[in-house]
Amino acid sequence: MKVRGNIPYPCCPKEKNVVYEGAKGKNSSKCPRCGRFILFDYDQMTAAVIGQVKGATKGI
Repeated sequence: MKVRGNIPYPCCPKEKNVVYEGAKGKNSSKCPRCGRFILFDYDQMTAAVIGQVKGATKGI
């Protein structure tokens, strides 16, 4: 797999999210260092700190 680039976490820039070619859309994950929730946009290659969405995993 080819790597398209890295998106740094906005809260902890030393942490990075690796993006592979063909990745599209958005993904949220917790920062491994501080625990904040980050929204990654693979189309724009950006990241933003977001709040926790309560009940997002219920019913899955």
